[in-house]
Amino acid sequence: PFDREDIYAIIKHLDRIVDVLEKTANYFVIFDIKELRAPACRMSESICQCIRELDIMFQNLKDFKKTDRVLKQVIEVNRLENEGDSLYRQAIRELFREEEDPIEIIKWQEIYDRLEKALDTCESIADAVEGVVMKYA
Repeated sequence: PFDREDIYAIIKHLDRIVDVLEKTANYFVIFDIKELRAPACRMSESICQCIRELDIMFQNLKDFKKTDRVLKQVIEVNRLENEGDSLYRQAIRELFREEEDPIEIIKWQEIYDRLEKALDTCESIADAVEGVVMKYA
């Protein structure tokens, strides 16, 4: 029941999250990361949770007239993204306080930036779907 432009916009956002996650994974290979740091694990778990919430949101999209179901997931994704911002700031602060090797700082700052961008992209997907749902509500 959605316009083609709305469907296309949502698909573009979905494509962007795949691209962001692929680029993030590539940095682990490019930088030859042998061990994960706890902040990266926590941020990755937040990304996984956002994606689970997006999945639920898309499952509920077929009943988009019941906007409360979709909006509940949008709110949860926004909450998780805000939590991810806090994890990001904490990770960067910890990195600069504890790491002495400038090369490691550069590597991990880039990885944390990419993980945070993935969280932002999840939020933009939820916001795009919210806009479409509200348009047709």
